[in-house]
Amino acid sequence: MSDLVVIGKVSSARGLKGQFKIISYTKNAEDIFNYGPITIGDKYIDVQLSKVSTTKNLLVASVHEIDTREKAEDIINNNITVKTDKFPEISKDGQYYYYQIKNMKVMDESCKIIGEVTNIANYGANDVIEITDENKKTFFVPYSKNVIDEVDVKNNILKVKNISDYQ
Repeated sequence: MSDLVVIGKVSSARGLKGQFKIISYTKNAEDIFNYGPITIGDKYIDVQLSKVSTTKNLLVASVHEIDTREKAEDIINNNITVKTDKFPEISKDGQYYYYQIKNMKVMDESCKIIGEVTNIANYGANDVIEITDENKKTFFVPYSKNVIDEVDVKNNILKVKNISDYQ
């Protein structure tokens, strides 16, 4: 597993001085500025993200190394990542970060491995887990207590139930 987690994305350039708009994937949008050094794409590694302002739905940011509009345009659609060791420790059992679920083996009620978690997304109503089976077929299950039985981070297993309707 990579030690980098995507926490946002560059959406557009703003102005002439290298500022850019970002979409934050953190629970509280402005937390994206609290992780310390971040990486943008594969060109800007361990740079400090600074908040410039807030627009209606986006944040405006800058980094010292990006000082022209052209450089800002060059990073549009690049992911903003941070090292996982920048995340706070989770002290309660049963709590975990979503990045820890990705690539977990998925096991059904009969203890049969039915696939692997390939993504977790939110399309509006609920979080949805994307599972890819051994035949490379993808299906989605809601992230709910009706489907998710147990998340075993230590053994990298996601135990599910009642998923026959989703396969």
